[in-house]
Amino acid sequence: MDEQTLKNQLEETTSLAEEAYIYAFPMLENLKTMDRIAGPKAPSKTQRRFNTLLSNTKLLGPEFKKIVAPNNDTVYSSSWLDLSHEPLVLSVPDIPDQRYYVFQLVNLYNHNFGYAGSRTTGTSKGSFLIAGYDWSGPTPESIKKVFRSETRFVFLCGRTLIDGPGDVENVRAIQKGYILEPLSRYLGAPLTEDPPDPVFPAYDAEKASSPEFISYLNFIIGNAFIHPDDQPLIDQLAKIGVGPGKPFSSQDLSGEMQEAIRKGIVAATEKIRNKAREMGMKVNGWNTLADSHGPREIMGKKPLINAVGAAIGLYGNDKEEANNYSCSTDTDGKPVDGSVDRYILRFEKDNRPPVKAFWSITLYEPPLMLMAENPIQRYSIGDRTRDLQYGDDGSLTLFVQHESPGPGKEPNWLPCPAGPFVLALRNYWPDVKRFPLFVPPGIQRVEKE
Repeated sequence: MDEQTLKNQLEETTSLAEEAYIYAFPMLENLKTMDRIAGPKAPSKTQRRFNTLLSNTKLLGPEFKKIVAPNNDTVYSSSWLDLSHEPLVLSVPDIPDQRYYVFQLVNLYNHNFGYAGSRTTGTSKGSFLIAGYDWSGPTPESIKKVFRSETRFVFLCGRTLIDGPGDVENVRAIQKGYILEPLSRYLGAPLTEDPPDPVFPAYDAEKASSPEFISYLNFIIGNAFIHPDDQPLIDQLAKIGVGPGKPFSSQDLSGEMQEAIRKGIVAATEKIRNKAREMGMKVNGWNTLADSHGPREIMGKKPLINAVGAAIGLYGNDKEEANNYSCSTDTDGKPVDGSVDRYILRFEKDNRPPVKAFWSITLYEPPLMLMAENPIQRYSIGDRTRDLQYGDDGSLTLFVQHESPGPGKEPNWLPCPAGPFVLALRNYWPDVKRFPLFVPPGIQRVEKE
């Protein structure tokens, strides 16, 4: 091979590797999470079995450090699913008092492919069938809705609204009615031993950021339906060893080819990072990444945006389910810092988040983006906070500061650390017509006396 031909080949390899890594990145992040939670080397105290729904009844607080920016509004019911044996059925009870709940289904492509809950299917009892891409059996008449996954592995994430410690028993009763079981068991077949947990490659961060990421990608797409929209890309990537279930070892490549793939990974990583910085709508210091998660119909055509969504946080909701904002600067563009200033957030009567479920503001301490300890153990504040005080004109002023604003104002106080912080405004089930007109108020700095 002459020098120019080799140069052209290496340049093409780098370009293809960049495309491949952007496409693969959300899958790698999902594999990492699945391995940490349900893999054979997961800590025994926290290891989860596939196809087994586990619920917690405690709101997450500063002690929870497994994922970044957890919410402080709902309790979780979740499971990793393996759909290779047969479909699974999720059954939910009648949800009293129109309480908000949702079960979100996310495949390894990082696409939200289904929702069961208050917004989409209502609060009456029902059973939902979750099937793999290759299942072709009949649907029982009692099934309310069928969700079909393009990948063998799925993350099922349930959230149930809890209104403080006094509401725990009510939520516990609801969670007892959440049932996840194989279709055969749902139909009354005799109980049999559950199939063994699946075997999948253990996630290794060094491997995932090297040419060996292709072996992970091949495993995942080998256990998935290749959508017609993706097939041309998969065909192109075959030049660097990509293929469903295809064995791959970088040791079979020349040193020059390995280096060309590494260059593609670096370029892809930089592209994801840069896109994350420029994405989103910014208003009054708040930033929203409402279009960073969604179904295939949207995300399948935007591989770079899909990668950004996985980079900033897996399992984000469709914007129709929850439309969220984050803010770390005041109205003057200065980073907020509880050791330096005090702050207020003032919602006018006609400018509070227009939602059908609820809204809340949670405070996090960077860089880990975890909740911060505080003397009144309040980690979020919102429309469900008890004893909130409203102005005579109907406005709502919230105090965000390290020290107490005084006994008369403490119901509206969201404590912050003596240092930098970030606010997250979560809006569950936003009103489709009115929410696009909502503009969150800026964080106003108040001079210390």
